[in-house]
Amino acid sequence: MSGWTAAALLPGVWLALLLGLLLWALGRWFDRPPAATPWVLAALMLSLFAPSLVGGKVLFPPGVLHGAQPLRAVLGEPPPASFGGDVAFQVVPWASEVRRAVARGEWPLWGPHLGPGMPLLGNPQTQALQPLAWPALALPLAPGLVVPSALQVAVAFLFMVLLLRRQGAVPAAALLGGVAWSLAGFLQLWLQWPLAASAALLPLLLYAVVRGVDEGGSRDLALLAVALFAVLTAGHPETILYDLLLAAAFALTRLRTVPGRRLRRLAALAVAAGVAAAVAAPAILTAAPQLRASLRHLIVSQRAAPEDGLVAWQGDGRRERLAELERRLVPIAAPNAFGNSRFGHYWGEQNSNEDAAGFAGTLPLLLALLAFLPARRRLAQERVMLAAAAVSLVVLARPPGLRSLVHDLPVLGSSATYHHRLLMVLAFAVAYLAACEVDRWLRRQRRWRLAPLAGLALAALLVWAYRSNPSPEHPGILLALRHRSLLLQGGVLAMGAALAALAARRLAWRQRAAWAVAGLTGVELLLLHAATGRHVSPPAFYPAAPALEFLADHAAGSRILGQRALPANVAAVYGLTDVRISDPLEPAAYHQLTAPLHEGGRRESDRLFYPEHPLYDLLGVRYVLTDRWLRLPLPRAYRGRDGRVYERPGALPRLFLPDAALAAVPPRRWLVWVWENDDFRARAIVEPTARHPGDWQARPRAGEALLRFAWRGPARLDGEAALTEERLLASSLYQDGGWRLLLDRRPLPTLLANGPFVAAWLPAGEHRWALLHRPPGFLPGLLLAGCALGLGMLLWTPHPAAAPAARSPQ
Repeated sequence: MSGWTAAALLPGVWLALLLGLLLWALGRWFDRPPAATPWVLAALMLSLFAPSLVGGKVLFPPGVLHGAQPLRAVLGEPPPASFGGDVAFQVVPWASEVRRAVARGEWPLWGPHLGPGMPLLGNPQTQALQPLAWPALALPLAPGLVVPSALQVAVAFLFMVLLLRRQGAVPAAALLGGVAWSLAGFLQLWLQWPLAASAALLPLLLYAVVRGVDEGGSRDLALLAVALFAVLTAGHPETILYDLLLAAAFALTRLRTVPGRRLRRLAALAVAAGVAAAVAAPAILTAAPQLRASLRHLIVSQRAAPEDGLVAWQGDGRRERLAELERRLVPIAAPNAFGNSRFGHYWGEQNSNEDAAGFAGTLPLLLALLAFLPARRRLAQERVMLAAAAVSLVVLARPPGLRSLVHDLPVLGSSATYHHRLLMVLAFAVAYLAACEVDRWLRRQRRWRLAPLAGLALAALLVWAYRSNPSPEHPGILLALRHRSLLLQGGVLAMGAALAALAARRLAWRQRAAWAVAGLTGVELLLLHAATGRHVSPPAFYPAAPALEFLADHAAGSRILGQRALPANVAAVYGLTDVRISDPLEPAAYHQLTAPLHEGGRRESDRLFYPEHPLYDLLGVRYVLTDRWLRLPLPRAYRGRDGRVYERPGALPRLFLPDAALAAVPPRRWLVWVWENDDFRARAIVEPTARHPGDWQARPRAGEALLRFAWRGPARLDGEAALTEERLLASSLYQDGGWRLLLDRRPLPTLLANGPFVAAWLPAGEHRWALLHRPPGFLPGLLLAGCALGLGMLLWTPHPAAAPAARSPQ
């Protein structure tokens, strides 16, 4: 193994220690998993993550960085196809910013290397408080990336097994459900995205709910609070909502089976939920205003109601709607029927990650369909999962009028995909129902008279899906992939039928057949979802490039513009600050401000152009990184085979003192004025205040004002000023409501200047000042979290048993 060292074992050793402690804690205080669970878990970890756990590789989507000119010159030619740009351009840069803050012993509140500065704790997808992400901080960034993903798969498997065992399933059925869910499309295809955390934590949450209702002890309620806290900080609001709704359904239906004291049990569950929400308050309260101020929220809130009534299904529109329905539902059973985005070609509805996320295995799908047949005995909450699967299918099918109805509902109407992520609930229901059906089979409570017909119908569906949906532009493209997928799924279905027939003849073989079904399911899902290359060598993980090294040496304290040469946010991994933003929570105000710089039709500010525009002076862009063939009318600072760097001499520092201020009073349109301003050092537009209700002009002085500042952390700037008169302190720091100014240790009011940027009026004289970022809701959230932790310890910490009374001598 070229370049391998003993340090490559650290992620594997660290993960083994964590999982060993988890298994010990479960056996000590909760339910002991079946005897085969550790071996199956080890097989999952090695089959999915061995190159990164013990082989010195990095869990990172290959090829996505080859699109950057400076990195392509180092990495060489890109692979034939790549997928997972969000991991490289969002998830890892966010993780690097969180690490910098934690390394300084500070709260991860602010990311100074992301555009004009972006919230970290206030951005749910950074997962700054996610427990499954904490263990990665013990390792460097590159080897640590595998730890959260491996923990997600392990938690999904372990607690799915424990949940099913708690519901009454036999070990073989529980292990089938665990394998199907931990390798299902939603978890595997979204691995390293925040969505995967919601999927991984769902079995843990439901298991904690069931134990809280059944047992109601201190450890059970504490586990429920921990599970709820982990779900609330998972990072994806829509899938978090699905987790909570399913947990509520489990709790209410489970309470009906508890004899007596139902209100007391319900109150205990409510207290645990309240404690979890309060502990997560620092993240929830800081994220709420950021979500409301984001561009995505603005787009979703202003979109018109969709026209999807019966009229749209009549005439020529019927064929188009049926084709959309086919593209939306077919990947649930045939994930590669429309190609695969990981191989560069996909002609389904969105992309293969989105559409194939509901696939949980061919045999589990067949078993889940059989679970809808009448049965004499059902496992606990099986009817809840039947209803969840049915509702998910209806919402995913989008019958006439459904989207219009959902659009008008509070909370539910805010889904940008019209709840297409319900594929998570559907895949979970398939795994759960498959385990229930295998349990009935092993207990000899099911006669599968209709099973052969269901198997033949599913086989026919697979043949039709793969043979009738070629690419409309290139019918022969990815033909081999689709044929291999059909053969794989058909072969698994045939082997499952053979096992069922063999077990029907020899009843003693049913247990072995159930184990074989679980093994077939695992192999199939590994080949379909996880067999693609996910691991890269360390030199391919954000490699050093001469152009980036030049910027690191010269661009300290200023921002850069990567244009097409460097994807947005990638600069943050190198400690550089790119003015662009690639973030679902991009502020709407910043998007509006930078509108003249956008490439036509863009909704997000991850592509900005026109480097000569004066607006870049305000944004502090000193250097422009371009491809090596692009020439700009700017002084050239660097030239190499990995690109060119041009210098903008008019760039302003992050904080500066403009010579004049214009009050943004009606009917003056401040946004247009900012766009047309050609000298932001000379003029700024500000909010009117009682002291400065109108325009202001600095008086000419012989001496110049002194302003000095330096970063003292990601969310703090310290400085000093020597002013001969009151001056406006302007900046290019995005004001999300959290920036506070202390002047000589006393609070000084702030305002907005030049749009969304923080500013303040500094009085004359010599002063020391500090600009601190404390997000709105952060301090109240900390207070709530502290009180909740104290309450939880008071309620759930076991008290020492009273000493037994001394027995009198006889």
